[in-house]
Amino acid sequence: MISDPSQQLDHWLEHYFELYAAQTEVSRCALDSIPDMPIMEELDVLPIIEELDKAINALANGKAPWADGPPETSKTGKPLLMQHLYELFCLCWEKGLCSSRFAGRHHCHPLQEQGRLQ
Repeated sequence: MISDPSQQLDHWLEHYFELYAAQTEVSRCALDSIPDMPIMEELDVLPIIEELDKAINALANGKAPWADGPPETSKTGKPLLMQHLYELFCLCWEKGLCSSRFAGRHHCHPLQEQGRLQ
């Protein structure tokens, strides 16, 4: 058993490198057996400003889910910045410039609860 955290990390790195670096082949039969899923066009609709407000309010105090600053910063400046944040968010949304962190929906729990995101 490896007890040194650095060695554990090295072990996991080696494990996942081998796992994902391996060449794999998928048969056409396997691909054809995957059922088509319906297109969820409702996910293309711009969120409303109330959803952004709810998402900011849902951020936990004392935590920093992204490197740009703690949620308290967003919450404190919200009255002055909400419209500007929303306009910026909509511009990024329309141009497809959302970061991979956002695209991964790590910060969209209120939207998920409303059924807007799956």
